[in-house]
Amino acid sequence: MQVYKVKRNQNIFDVAVSTHGSIEGIFDLLINNPDLSFHSQLKEGEEIYWDEEFIIYDSIVNTLQAEHIVPANGERHVYYKNTTAPLRCVMYISPEEASIALQMAGDGSLIVDWGDNSDLETITLSPTLQKYVHFFDNYTDERSIKLYGDFNLKTWDLSSINGLMMPTMPLVVDEIISEKNNLSLQG
Repeated sequence: MQVYKVKRNQNIFDVAVSTHGSIEGIFDLLINNPDLSFHSQLKEGEEIYWDEEFIIYDSIVNTLQAEHIVPANGERHVYYKNTTAPLRCVMYISPEEASIALQMAGDGSLIVDWGDNSDLETITLSPTLQKYVHFFDNYTDERSIKLYGDFNLKTWDLSSINGLMMPTMPLVVDEIISEKNNLSLQG
């Protein structure tokens, strides 16, 4: 008997693919977890029991593990995301980008709308340079990332961002680092 810890945004079908390589593995999950049903809302960190003797496609399981791919098709938030915090900056990047990394140091709380189906993310800034990475969960024709909140930036490393950055109100940054990228600043 094995234990699987549910990841963010996973449903029972995602867990079956992760553990058994096919949604057919759902039957093993239902047998080994009597409280589980097709309609169960799984929570991140929840433990699911499964039997590795019933792996259906081990090549799929091995590939998912080797490539660090986590099937996650849970609830999607495709509607407008509301916040009362002021909009400070909008960044437009290529829709082909699979991820973005914000590297910042400062103080206050930064609220990020990543421009995909994920919830708004609140980041408490640190006085030392930190890297905040986000992997996009959808494909789109245009990708915009919006930064909201009451925060001050000490350092902002823009080197990994290629695109257009548009501050929507005064945005004071003590030190901007921008190396080997294709970034346009407009205000």
